Amino acid sequence: MAKILVVDDEPLLVEVLCEELSRAGYEVISATSGNGARRILESESVDLVLTDSRMKDGDGLGLLDWIRERHPTRPYVLLSSAFADIDPAEAQRRGAQAMFGKPYDFELICETLAKLLSGSSHA
Repeated sequence: MAKILVVDDEPLLVEVLCEELSRAGYEVISATSGNGARRILESESVDLVLTDSRMKDGDGLGLLDWIRERHPTRPYVLLSSAFADIDPAEAQRRGAQAMFGKPYDFELICETLAKLLSGSSHA
């Protein structure tokens, strides 16, 4: 069972994402900040990180850079954003495998997760 870290500074959204992903068969842990995510990633191995692009203590791209410095190939990182000013090409260049807009399309997210975690190089 793949382990997914969900990171978002909106606790209700984290709860909904965790419930949906658990229902889809994933082991899910969560953090409500980039710093919280870093602490988790320093002590636990995860297969995939789904992070918000903007949080009170930083942004998803900064977290993505931090993850890539320590783990160049895993975990996979997906970014989510309600903002149109996040450039998907820049996110991909920095190592994000996919980017989702809010509100979420859970079917698309689960389809992308399945592709990534089954060994496909890009969703």
